[in-house]
Formats: sequence, structure tokens, C-alpha cells
Amino acid sequence: MSIADKPTAQNRFVYLFELDSVRTSDTEICTGQQALWNEIVYRGNTVVLTYSQLVDSRGFFSLLSHRSYYESFVKLFEEGHIRISQYGEIRTLSQYLLSTIAPEKKFIYSALPLKSSQRRLCALMRRSLVYSDLSEIASYLEESKDSERLRDLFIEVHGEGASARVTPSLLSDGEMHGVLQNLYSLIATVLRLSTIHASYLPPRSNEELEHMRMSDILDKVLKFEKIDDALFGKAILILKVLLDRHPHENNRSIWLNELRGADLDSPDSHRSLQLAEAIVDLCYNYACEISICNTSKRYDTRELYDFDLKRGREGITFEEDFFRRLEEYWDDGNSADARFLFEETNSFVPFDELNRIPDFSKAVHYLEYGKQDELPSDACVVSYSHDAEAQQEAQKRRILASIRNRLIFATICLVPVILLELFLNWIQDIFDIQVGPNAGLETALETILFLFLSEYLSDTISSVFPSLPSLSEALGSIGKLIKDGLRISKWAISETPDSTIDWKENLSTESPIRFITPPRLAQYKSFRKTNEGEFAASEIYPIADTGKDDVMQGLIRQEEITGDEYGLVYRSPFNTLLVDAIVSDARASQDGACYYPYERILPTAGDGAVIVPICHGKLVLLRQFRHALRDYQLSFPRGFAEPGEPADATARRELGEEIAAMGVGSPEYLGVIAPDSGLTSRKTKVYAVDFDSYRPDAAKGTEGICSTYEVTPGELSKIIQQGNIDDGYTIGAFALWMLSKQKN
Repeated sequence: MSIADKPTAQNRFVYLFELDSVRTSDTEICTGQQALWNEIVYRGNTVVLTYSQLVDSRGFFSLLSHRSYYESFVKLFEEGHIRISQYGEIRTLSQYLLSTIAPEKKFIYSALPLKSSQRRLCALMRRSLVYSDLSEIASYLEESKDSERLRDLFIEVHGEGASARVTPSLLSDGEMHGVLQNLYSLIATVLRLSTIHASYLPPRSNEELEHMRMSDILDKVLKFEKIDDALFGKAILILKVLLDRHPHENNRSIWLNELRGADLDSPDSHRSLQLAEAIVDLCYNYACEISICNTSKRYDTRELYDFDLKRGREGITFEEDFFRRLEEYWDDGNSADARFLFEETNSFVPFDELNRIPDFSKAVHYLEYGKQDELPSDACVVSYSHDAEAQQEAQKRRILASIRNRLIFATICLVPVILLELFLNWIQDIFDIQVGPNAGLETALETILFLFLSEYLSDTISSVFPSLPSLSEALGSIGKLIKDGLRISKWAISETPDSTIDWKENLSTESPIRFITPPRLAQYKSFRKTNEGEFAASEIYPIADTGKDDVMQGLIRQEEITGDEYGLVYRSPFNTLLVDAIVSDARASQDGACYYPYERILPTAGDGAVIVPICHGKLVLLRQFRHALRDYQLSFPRGFAEPGEPADATARRELGEEIAAMGVGSPEYLGVIAPDSGLTSRKTKVYAVDFDSYRPDAAKGTEGICSTYEVTPGELSKIIQQGNIDDGYTIGAFALWMLSKQKN
């Protein structure tokens, strides 16, 4: 069947692997921009981007700083030729960028010259996005390039709290200035595109994405074999180990961190890790493509559920498509050292070679001639390459038909002008008007009058029939239309791998984002998933299930009405402050709200330990200034646990840190105390520890410790009775120790 006989396809949504944010070389940027042009101009498709493809792409990041590209890109976005798919609970680009630069995130940027360790620069970006304010960035750009204030903005911070280490950026002053200039352009674009809601596609429903996420696709790919490719086999083995370690991990940054931190025992291992990263990149892109509603694909997605579908069938299978893309992307390992396993960097090489990419202002112009209709609601999505050549031919015919129609309209506009000219000549003949001695002046006046009347007449007709241009518009457009027609008629139809797969994919189910979850509640929801033990069921204080959308929406509504705040309010290495939503029918009857806040503090790393310190039969007390009380206390040593640290190890460590105890014996477990169950979930283990000696001044001046005292058990009992010790940990630990002595 000839191309002309093939059916005309409607506009399709297409995801481009070529625009993946990790494809950062000049050649890859050119390839990606050409692919974008081919889809929207030559084929009339709509290219759907993910958030990361736009925000974290070196190509877009550089190109958007050029005014001509910026205006063209935004216009294509506004007209719907380029769209962005929403994902999860994030509605807009600005929300996405805010989520990646959140203080608790360690996001790996593929192309942005931004490190998570550059906390001041990240904070500046957050302010610019939250307040839609670019003036602060502009204030840095207005200063000289050798500004100390600019250098301080780019400092890198490693570690937390008092142990945080600050180092200067390795960028030159000029490079810092250039990064800020490009960030200014990016944020301006992000803020502008975030307001064009109609150009965002709602995310696909979670139910349809079951078993279709990145980890699921990777699991399928790891079953593929290439008997004659030892390198591929080694890469697969590496990924199988990682998949066992992270069976449901769908964050590409986690996978890349694992691969980049792997031990290398040979150059061959390094090459295997690079290929493994290429495989992860492709699986991530397949997951992105599938997550977007109604994208056309080159394979039957049903194969991801059942590999047996590919047997005995013609056309491109998922396995064939994967290996075709891998061969193209891996490119025999060419420039692999520059493309894979690279560390997060703040260096930035702008892409300024606009002559190497298509002129997208022409794309805007060509696409004004008409855009295909999108798929109707009762349609199905067919394979991308099922009739790709016919689609290109149809797009070419559509634009040429639009040009032809405009030429006809422009020509029709000239008809009344010709009639007017004939009418004026007829009047001149009837009255036998003779040309006088001032023939030149009379001819000029006659021409001006003719043009005035012609424009007035054509403009009047154009106001009645808007599709007809005025005389000036018609004369100005005819030449341009002819030139465009000649150019477009020379467009070549590119060959694409044809697919004879006879299948159609049902339209995806959209899942509109109906509300925005505040960061506190989003972090609370995530915390709850990984700490289920902290949310035991109770009929007295039932905690609302924030995993349900209707519950979350109700909480947000209540916050707006009552001013209550719920969620994970604060987290440090020591404590986590939660405000739970307690279900209450009583409150619902009063103001329509059915929850009330109840705050509690959880230990971040562990419950810690309190120690009954015994040195040669005497108990050792510390005199410490307690910040919460703003007063001094006498107490036993105690402390928070380190992440993953057993309580008995905490006891040993605290004795070493606070009194430099030596000759320490094995900690004797005495029991558990809950010092403030109305506020904290902390249940602290109590240990009695004998030691030979200590240094009274070991921690003097640190942790509020002023001095130490040795007392007998009887003396300590009297001190407690006199009210000179009010520390609950110390009183409880002493009571447990005394009970243990009585038992013995």
C-alpha cells in the first residue's frame, strides 16, 4: 500500500528518550532538539515532557537563556505543541523544582550546575520560586563579578550541625555569574510555564501503573540475555545485586548513587558499571513514557505483563525496542567516561551553538498553519511506528492545504481591488478626463486615492468576513505564503522502522491532582510508611489514615478553617516532632471538623540510654545546665543513640564522652523508663555500669556539664527526698537499681 493510500493518523502524544536530562553532550543536545522538531513540525505530534526533562536538562537550561529560543519555546508550550505531564502530587514545574531543592533532599542533578551541598544557593532558588521574585537573583547579577557576596552564595556545606564543614566553590567568579544568569532564565521560564495550566497533562492513575514502574521494568530487562556479549552479562549481574537490595526503588538518583559508589577491581568492572547505568537510564525513560497518559509507543505494553505475548508475533517487541535503544544510547561505549558515572558537579559549559539546532521560531510559524486534532475520548492509542510515514505525509499535506487556502483568500481579497480599479478607469473614460500639464502630480494623487479606497474597502469586507485579509495583509502574505509553500513541499519523508503489530492500547485513565499536600503532611505521610510501629491502632486516640486522599483533603480543609497544623513539623538527628490528627466525632459536631491535633516527640535515631555509674561502690552524679529548664540539675549520665546503635553501646559511649570512664565493665540491664509519655514516645533503657576510674573534668564546659559528685546510695536517697534532684531519668534509674539490689 502506498503512503498516499494509508489512513491519516491523528495527533499523538510522544515521549522522547532523546530529551532525557542525563544526555548532556553537545551532540546529544542537537539530537534531542532535532527529535523535538521532527515530532512537532514534520509529524504534527505533541511532545510531552516530564518535569526533569525540562528543569534538569543542560540543553534547555542553556537554550532558555537565549531570547529567541525562550520566546519560541513558550509559544509552542502555550499552543499545546509541547506539554508537560504531571506526576504524583506535583502540579507544576515550580512545585517540582521546589521539591528537588528541599533541604532534606539529596537530589542528583544531571545537568543543572547546582549541588545539594550549595545550601545558600538552593535557599535563594526556593525564595525566588515561593515568592515569584527574581529581584534577589538580579541583585547578585548587578554586582561586580569579583563580589565577595557572590562567592559566599556558592559555598558548599558538608555535614550537619556543629560538625558542618564549609568549603569555597571551585568555580571562577565569571562562572558563578554565568550560572546565576542561566538560573535566572530557568526560574523565569518555570514561573511562566507554571501558570499555563491547560498545557499540563493529568497524571496516570496509580492503579494502571502497578507493575509498570522503573523497578518493575528493570526486573523484566534483567531477564534478557545476550549470549555473545560478556559486558552486558556483567552489567546485568551488577543490577541484579542492586535490585535485590532495593526491590521497589524507583528513584533514579538512588540507583546512580549505588553505581557510582561501587567498588572497582578492574577497568572492565568500571565499563560494566557504565553499561549498567545506561540500562538504568533506559528503564527510567520507559517508566516515564508509560506514566504519561496516552503516549504512543513502539512496542506492546502488554508484553511487560506477559512475555509470552511476543512469541510468534510480527513487529517490534519490547525486547527488540530495548536493545535497539541500548545500542544507540551506549554507542559501543564511545565517550562513556564523559557520559556515565560522573559525580555531581557545579561546573557548567553552556550550549551556545544555536546554528546546530533547528530554528524553533520557524516551527512556531509553520505550526500556525494548523495542528492536528487530538485523539477523541472514545479512541485508542496505536503503535507509534504503525503509520509514521503516512503521518508525516499527512502533516505535510495539511500545512500545504492551509497555505493554499490562505493564498486563495488573499487572492480573493484582490478581486474587489481589481473591480475598483476597473470602476475608476470606467469613470475616467465616461467623463473623458484628460491628463493636464501636472500629469505626475495628478497620477500620484490618483494612486494614493486608489490605495486609500482599496484598503478601506478590503478592510470593511475583512471586518464582515474575518477569514479574508485586508489588502495590505494580503499583499504582505502572498509572497511569504509562496515561499513557505516551496520550502515545505521539499520536506523529505523520513523512513521509520515499520511495525505490523495489530493492536491498539486503550486510553489511559487520568487521575487529576485535586489538592496540593503541604510539605509537613507529605513528609508525615512518607514517615508513616516507613515507621508503621509508631502508629499503633487505638480506639481511644485513633490516628487519621493520611494514606487516603479523602482524609488528607479533609485535614487540609480543616487547617484552612481552624488554623490547626498537622504533620511532621520538625526533625533533627535527635528528635522528630509529629502533630497527629486524632479522629473525633465530638469535634465534628461543633465546627464541622472531625480531627484535633495531638503532638508528640519521637527519638530520631533511637531511645538512647541512662546509666547508673558506679565507681568503687559510689554513684557518680553530674551537675549540668539543662537548656529546656534554663536551670541546673543533678543527674546520672544519659544520651541519645546514634543511628542503629544498640542501647548498651550508647551507655558505654556516653560514659566515655561525659566522664572519660576507664576500666568499664559490661553494662547490666535494669529495665525501661518512659519519662514523659504525655509528650514523647521515648522509652529509655537503664544500665548499671561499673568502672575503675574517670576524669571529673573530662566534659567540663561541654554539654552543660559543670562538675561531678560521688555519693553513696543512702546519700542519694536523702538528696532525692530533700527535693534537690528532680530529674525523672535519674530518679527512675535509681529506683530500678535499688530494686535490682534488693532482688540480689
